[in-house]
Amino acid sequence: MKIIFKYINIVFLLMTFHIGPLLAEDLGEQIGAVKSCYQTPISEYFSYPHSLIPYSISGSSLIEFTLDQKGRIEDLQFIKSLGYAFDQSILDGLEEYISKEIVLNSKKLGSHYRLQINFEN
Repeated sequence: MKIIFKYINIVFLLMTFHIGPLLAEDLGEQIGAVKSCYQTPISEYFSYPHSLIPYSISGSSLIEFTLDQKGRIEDLQFIKSLGYAFDQSILDGLEEYISKEIVLNSKKLGSHYRLQINFEN
């Protein structure tokens, strides 16, 4: 049973690396990406929640959203959440992130985005 599970993980990993680059245009951040398509590191827009600093929680949140043709957020979904405080940090930084990284850099408006935000303390 363990051998089959390892085989499935290897196949999934290989599929991720072969399929992933095809989807990179609409992904905010991609595992294994050599060069970021954004000017500023994504962590500059999303701050670690001050109330949780003593707890040293680390991890990543994953969000998906669509931007309309005017750059407004539609259909925001938290796919993976670290909790309310982290979600609020994402909401606080998302408008600035979109205006500086997507709208000003002429990225695709009217597109669907998936964004992974890593929090470390």
